Amino acid sequence: MSADICNTICGDLQLKGVETCEDGNTANNDGCSSVCTLEPGWVCDGLIPITCAGICGDGLVVGTEICDDGVLNDNQGCTTNCMSVLPGYSCTSGSTTSPSICVLGCGNSI
Repeated sequence: MSADICNTICGDLQLKGVETCEDGNTANNDGCSSVCTLEPGWVCDGLIPITCAGICGDGLVVGTEICDDGVLNDNQGCTTNCMSVLPGYSCTSGSTTSPSICVLGCGNSI
């Protein structure tokens, strides 16, 4: 019995058919979904296996991002690389569907 070259198998490191990414696994929340489609908030390099990273400034907290307030501006609460919250601010964790909301604390002398 020979393999059918028309069938796609997510996780096999072969980008075929309707697959938009292929990272060699079927895990979700790593940029390439369990059915090999690009997940919201991620950008991938296009190599096989692909490497994906969160898009800082899009308002979605994914991957290694700590916060993402939707802007690339250091004075909104989250740093421009989305890796830390600025002193005096607190940010919600956000998710792949809702932004990280950052607010300046009151009474902290900052």
